[in-house]
Amino acid sequence: EPKEVAEADNGYVTDARIADAAKKMISDARAKDNVRIIALSGYRDYEYQKELFDNKVERLQQEKGYSVSKAREEAATVVAVPGTSEHQLGLALDLVDARHVKLNESQENTAAYKWLYKHCAEYGFIVRYPNGKTDITGIIYEPWHFRYVGVEAATYIMENNLTLEEYLLDHYTP
Repeated sequence: EPKEVAEADNGYVTDARIADAAKKMISDARAKDNVRIIALSGYRDYEYQKELFDNKVERLQQEKGYSVSKAREEAATVVAVPGTSEHQLGLALDLVDARHVKLNESQENTAAYKWLYKHCAEYGFIVRYPNGKTDITGIIYEPWHFRYVGVEAATYIMENNLTLEEYLLDHYTP
């Protein structure tokens, strides 16, 4: 859990250390290019993450007839297992186009996503779960999920079309 949180956008908070970068990124998108980005999620505590995960497991059991273990396995590709979510760190935001607030792949076709993809690294953020990289991240493609890693790392990751996992392996494995 973050030591201190601060509002980043739309009533959602993040780790206080990244809130200003998030605010500036969202503000610059509007001021410079008239792109309206809003947050739909920020910091989540363990209890809230557990509720989201358990609800997904229950829906998969009811809607698809999955066993508990199969539902948990499938749910983990869509909703982070409690204790593993970047939202719990306070370093992730779900950011969408203000005119298209759906958390699905259609987000990639919005002005907000296109702007964020091009500029997020300038503010220290990355597209955390990029398209075509599910086999590496273990998480579905999420064009709305942005993670703060700092400007230097973000620039390298985005310029080289890497995941955070690939970056860490290249830069921090002995």
